[in-house]
Amino acid sequence: MIAVLLEQNPDTAVANLEGLHPNDSRLEGFYCRAIHLLGTHNRFDEAVALVPRLVQAGRQPSHAIYTALINACARQRNLEAALSVLDSMRETGLEPNGISYGALMHAANRAGRPDDSLKLLAQAKEEGVMPSADLYNVALHGLIQNKRVDDALTLFRQMNALDVSPDASVYSTMIYGLGRQDRVEMALKLFTDMKFNGVQPTHATYGALIYAMGRSYRYHMQAHQYFD
Repeated sequence: MIAVLLEQNPDTAVANLEGLHPNDSRLEGFYCRAIHLLGTHNRFDEAVALVPRLVQAGRQPSHAIYTALINACARQRNLEAALSVLDSMRETGLEPNGISYGALMHAANRAGRPDDSLKLLAQAKEEGVMPSADLYNVALHGLIQNKRVDDALTLFRQMNALDVSPDASVYSTMIYGLGRQDRVEMALKLFTDMKFNGVQPTHATYGALIYAMGRSYRYHMQAHQYFD
């Protein structure tokens, strides 16, 4: 099983699907791996074709299968294709969950469309998907990558208003984004708030902080105060 999930050749991964019984506990993992590899090699049509093949084998596609397809779309920066996968998913009676929406929002970011990522976040909430720090972080990342730090700060504040507690990944994203805009003082304040709120900084957090402080000689000389 482990060897199959580490397989790097898409043709071998597809060949490994032959003869699998519908009740085989490995089935979903094998299909997800094949879809992932086909998507990585820009063979999206072949990845999509695995879904009816799975149905013919007597197994209904799961959230994991559809999420793998959406991620394949993201690698191609093709949001329309990702949304088409969402429609296909709904047609089977399977409603998207937080992971599905996170993948869709990532596809929007990869396509350079952060506003669509925000719309998908709003859509998820309208459909009763519990907003999580992970979902917000995807939206924040899209804004930061497009140098829309003020919009990211607004969204960050909305999280707190909705009682969605920022985690270390969210703080790291915001600190990095502020550093890119040379807003070091605000980045340091967020870092202080993070620790005050009991959120443990990660390696990514410290990396973002070092990046931010390294862009200012004044703060570069004070860095030791934050790494004791």
